[in-house]
Amino acid sequence: MSKEAMTAKAMKPLPVHPLATILPRMSDGEFAALKDNVRTVGRIVDPIVTLDGKVLDGRHRDLICCELGIERRTVEFKSSWGSPVEYVYSKACHRHMTDSQKACAAVGVMEARVVDGKKRSAENLKKGTRKIADSGPTIGSSAVVAAGMFGVSPRYVDYARKLKKLDGKLFEETLQGRTTLPRAFRVVRRREKMTALKAKKPVLTIAGKYFLMPPGDAVARLSELPRKSARLIFADPPYNIGVDYGRGAAADKLEPKAYLEWCTDWLAEGRDVLTPDGSLWLLINDEWAAQLSMAATGLGLHLRNWIIWVESFGQNCSDKFNRTKRHLFYFVRDPKQVVFNHDAFNRQSARQVLYNDGRANPGGKLWDDVWHVNRLVEPDPERIPEFPTQLRCDPIKAIVAGCSDPDDLVVDPFNGSGTTGEAALSQERNYVGIDLSPKWLGLAGHRLGKVGHAAQSLDELERKSIQ
Repeated sequence: MSKEAMTAKAMKPLPVHPLATILPRMSDGEFAALKDNVRTVGRIVDPIVTLDGKVLDGRHRDLICCELGIERRTVEFKSSWGSPVEYVYSKACHRHMTDSQKACAAVGVMEARVVDGKKRSAENLKKGTRKIADSGPTIGSSAVVAAGMFGVSPRYVDYARKLKKLDGKLFEETLQGRTTLPRAFRVVRRREKMTALKAKKPVLTIAGKYFLMPPGDAVARLSELPRKSARLIFADPPYNIGVDYGRGAAADKLEPKAYLEWCTDWLAEGRDVLTPDGSLWLLINDEWAAQLSMAATGLGLHLRNWIIWVESFGQNCSDKFNRTKRHLFYFVRDPKQVVFNHDAFNRQSARQVLYNDGRANPGGKLWDDVWHVNRLVEPDPERIPEFPTQLRCDPIKAIVAGCSDPDDLVVDPFNGSGTTGEAALSQERNYVGIDLSPKWLGLAGHRLGKVGHAAQSLDELERKSIQ
């Protein structure tokens, strides 16, 4: 055993004063750098300041002394130095803290100021030098002072104070820089939402319920669904390029005017089926992207994102650039009230993955508006034989998770192989599928039966209109 290890085992760190925990701990890199410096010098330059035998300033220096076996130098805090809270603040390197960390640290200062003020007021009352009504600083006044000390807004400090009340563990994670206040609050809101949903709705015995409507056109079948009943519609319609979906290639080669009118009709029905906070996602090709976007917005839908869906193994073209993309439109009924669960679309940033940049947001970032998707081709095990236009399930799962909640109704007017249904049922959503082809409805029913429970009617889905 090394000398350092033996000494570290013999020396124990001093207890830490609660006021010292107002500020975040050093990062691993900062601690290692300080430790190397102390090892080189052979001593700690600044003494460890204690208050009532507990470390007020220098908790990291104390740990290093224990680990390196260096003599610990301490000095007891003196009242002539002022308030212990102000002293801790004066030692803070808060320029290296994020705004979220500053707000959390300000909460600690604010609470300590209130406690300290009440203590002094009580002492003055005993001496008869203060009126009873004058009870010292309030939470509000202390928040303003603490916010000013750390250079953040009082509102942001109040935001952090609410987080501490709601979830002390998440507050500590934020103080230590492992997440941010906005991301922490999203976690809290998501958890509260899930708790409310579980209390309000019965727990499904299996993943979800599905109903495949009798074979029929999307316009007619959508008109049969209850108004304002679906929180999410995902549509990957025929592209009018002559694909044989079972009725011959000519059925997918309408006159442009007729095709646009048909698309406008089913978009209008889809709009009416959506809940006020619902969304409609449309995947379409180059030829019809602009026209259908205008048709949807003309019907009163609002475009939140125009996403480029880039596929590997694109289609080779002989006399123009190869086709490797599609267009994914994200429409909502009302831009002021939407269901958007950030966690479903979250990923690590390049700063985290590639550059190991300390400035990276520890919570990652939202997806970009260009999605790279591996095209589903043989012999991929997910591929259903013979079906001409099957999509991968993973991106649809993300859309379902991000734009709906458990037990919500998800609708696909072009059910096809049932990919949207699998994405919905596997995440505890209910599902309605519409398709012209009896053959594909049969195959999709077999697929969906493995992940959900078939309803005998729409009424079984127990989803009423949301006003």
